Amino acid sequence: MRWRQWNGWIRTHRLLLFNALFWLVIGLDAFATTWGWANVPIQPESGVALMLFWAIPGFLFCAWMQRRFLCNPGWSVLRSRRRTVVLLVSMVLFVSLLIGVAHGLMRLLPISADRYASTDLQFAAKTWITYGGLLLRLLVWAGFFLLFLNARDLQHSEVRRGQQEKALVQAQLRFLTSAFQPHFLLNSLTAIASCRHDPDAVQDGSNALADYLRYTIAKPELLEPLQLQLDALEGYIGVQELRFAERFRSEFLVDKDVLQHRVPRFLLQPLVENAFKHGSPGFDGLLRIQVRCRCEGQRLILSVANTGCWQGSHGGGYGLEAIRQQLDLFYGSAATLRVSNNDDLTYVTVELPVRQGQLSHA
Repeated sequence: MRWRQWNGWIRTHRLLLFNALFWLVIGLDAFATTWGWANVPIQPESGVALMLFWAIPGFLFCAWMQRRFLCNPGWSVLRSRRRTVVLLVSMVLFVSLLIGVAHGLMRLLPISADRYASTDLQFAAKTWITYGGLLLRLLVWAGFFLLFLNARDLQHSEVRRGQQEKALVQAQLRFLTSAFQPHFLLNSLTAIASCRHDPDAVQDGSNALADYLRYTIAKPELLEPLQLQLDALEGYIGVQELRFAERFRSEFLVDKDVLQHRVPRFLLQPLVENAFKHGSPGFDGLLRIQVRCRCEGQRLILSVANTGCWQGSHGGGYGLEAIRQQLDLFYGSAATLRVSNNDDLTYVTVELPVRQGQLSHA
């Protein structure tokens, strides 16, 4: 039991332990190296000064950088290239600040004025070797740290992809369950049969049902063009129009430039299904559902509105909760789902980030 506790503590603080061990080795190396030097830029003339000058500030700076990159939300989401630039710039600024502090201390400490003002090339070279050596060792540490961050990102990416695939399978099972529920198929076939005196209506209803079912059993992809979902949605609504006859009206308002944007599979249909389930006829006795898709800046906005007001701002049951989880897996906090009521209408709005014409995703 004690070993497990120690093992857990070591795993939790492994970066801090690596940081301490790294700078301990650097300090000992500096101490050993200065034994062969005639002059050291900081008094007294011993390897202890350089050991402390490198090890302590280096350890504190690296520990601070680790905390920033691992714990600060703004730093932890940086991409690999930007993260490298931030790290290198921070190291250069740190060494520059350290040089200024060291020279200020040299003026205050009891160091020979002749030595401080010396233009001896050997002394100047050793001075810059001190600072350059620190920067070089910081670069070595940065290489290890960036390697760790990239490995962590790869691991998180694989875990997130596994979660996305699991969510996709669950969504497809939910979708299939909804599509092949006996009452849905029975109601759909009954609605088609009721149109037996209208061959065109029978053909349209059969095609709509076939298109919808074909979409539900198609090979799933994590992301698909919005056009595919809208086509399947038209089939689903086409079947519902036969069921509700004159008691239902639908409207699609879709900008053409959003059709090829790729979105998570099974995103729109549950919203429309909830509109049928929780909506109610308006003042004219009609259940109205409107589907709207548009872009505003770098955001793709998908909304489904229906007559009737739901109870509570987080209504919609399991379907909307599943979509919230799906959005969180693909986009994190960058995507939102809102339910609002206004003028006897209920709006369910999904906002997704768009980057360079494609949806950005985890």
